[in-house]
Parts: sequence; C-alpha cells; structure tokens
Amino acid sequence: HPQAGKDMSSADTFLEAFLDDISNLPFEIRRNLELLRELDRLYQVSSDKLQVAENAYIERAQRTILDFPLPIHEEDEAVVVPTTEELRAFIHNPEELEKIETYRRDTQQLIEEKKAVANQTYNIIQCALDKLDTDLAEYENLLRGTGEFLKAPVVKNERTVKQNLAAVPPNIRLLAKPNELCAMRVNPAQLGTDAEWILGKVISYNPETGLFVVSDEDPDSIEKKKFTLPESQIKTVGYGLEKVSKGDTVFAVYPETTSFYQATVSQPPRKISGSVAAVPSNLFIYVQFKDDSDEFGITHEKMVMLNHVTKINSS
Repeated sequence: HPQAGKDMSSADTFLEAFLDDISNLPFEIRRNLELLRELDRLYQVSSDKLQVAENAYIERAQRTILDFPLPIHEEDEAVVVPTTEELRAFIHNPEELEKIETYRRDTQQLIEEKKAVANQTYNIIQCALDKLDTDLAEYENLLRGTGEFLKAPVVKNERTVKQNLAAVPPNIRLLAKPNELCAMRVNPAQLGTDAEWILGKVISYNPETGLFVVSDEDPDSIEKKKFTLPESQIKTVGYGLEKVSKGDTVFAVYPETTSFYQATVSQPPRKISGSVAAVPSNLFIYVQFKDDSDEFGITHEKMVMLNHVTKINSS
C-alpha cells in the first residue's frame, strides 16, 4: 500500500515495508493474550469471593429466621405470623450486603475489561488482515507490471470456497492438471452420488473463467468428444487415495468401461511390479462394486488402477 518515504517499485522494498509494518503485531497480540489470562485469574478470584459472601449471607439468614421469636396473641394465645417485611428487616445486614454489592461490581468490571481487551485484539488482527489484503493487491499490481504475475484459480466468494472444499475429500488435490485423467460430470443437473461420472482427460484449464476443456476417454470413440466444464463438474482421480483402507467407499471405473460406479475397497493400494514412484498411475487396488454380485450372490473383487478411482460427495 502507498506509504510516504517508502518506494514500492520493487519486491524487496515491498517486503521490507510489509515486515516493518507487522513487526510489532506478535508483541501486541501476546500482550493482550497475557492480559486476558490475568483478567481471567482476577475474575475467578472475585467470582469465588462473591459466591462465598452470597452463600454466607443466605446461610445466616436461614439460621436467623429459624430463631425468629414468634409472638403469641394474649386473647386466644394464637401465634402471630410475621410479615415478609418484618422477616426481611430482621435478617437485614447492611455491611454484608455492601460487601456482596462490591464483589458484584468488581466482577462485572472485570467482565467488561475482558470484553474490551478481546475486542481490541480482534480489531488488531482484523486490521492486519485488511492491510495484508491491500498489500497483496499492490504486490500483484507490481508483478503484473513486470510481467511476472500468473493468476491462480480464483473462487468468487466464501460460499463458492465452501462448496468446492466440501465437494472434494481431504488430502485430494483440488484441480486436475492438463494431460491428467479426471472424473467428469457432463450433466450439470445430476448431483451427489446419483450423478453419472465418466473418465476424461484434461486438455486445458482457464484460471480466469475456472473452466476446463476435457476429452472423453472412451476407447470406442473414433473421434474423442470434447467438453467445456466448470470446476464443480471435474474431480481429480487417484490423488489423496494412496492410503485408502479396506472397507472405504470410493467410485471406480468399472473394467472395460469409462463410467464410475460406487465400490468398496477390498484390498489397499499396491505398486505395479517394477514401478518406482508411488503415484496413482503406478498403483492399483481391488474393489467390490455395488450391485455387482453374480447369480450365486457373490460379489467378486476387481482390480482397478488408482488413477481410475475418486471420491464423490453425497451432497
């Protein structure tokens, strides 16, 4: 961001300015956290004193009421029941009540101080994040000016981020790269595990639009069909699945087809004999496909290459 006396014409001066601006941030946050910890301790002490004083007052009041002398009416010797006001005046102890009120004020003040320090800490962090966003935008402009900036895939808003993350299981690379196999959903109306996913290959990806150009990997097609699809209709295959275990649910390409079907892992991934790198194209697993039992009700294992396996969210 623009600052007097700081030349932002190079990455070095930009970084120096940024580090200078945030140099005190850890100290300020640590100081506030330590203050919050001390306020917590003082609050606990004050709260304990308040509780002890209130309990003592209640216990003394109960004992006093039990000792309250009940007058007898002279004419019929009936017991005269005291009024609530009389009982309250009988147990009233101004000194104890003042002590309780003091503890309450002290406790409430500590609560307000904790809230103020917590809000201040939040504002410090938020200001730092806002400034970081501004500085990154300035740095991006600097790189654009030098021709060194390569725009990464951009998600439009927080909702899109959550949808993208929810659609892909943990530890799986979010975006397939050109010349890699992928799972693609051609029909955008189909959702979840009921959607039809087929095997494809990424031809190109446009980070500005978030669109993939993919080809159908059907070996029977003389001319491979090409599709332009958004990120939500493309999934990586194999990546992040190297440690799937027996019993895990996956979607795998059924042998001699290019369609993905739900299956259960029956044997974990293994390397092809003679291969070196443990990458999806060199690994295979055994699965049992859903609804694939023979006439005797037995579901046989089938071997599938790991780069023909993916995870599909149910939502």
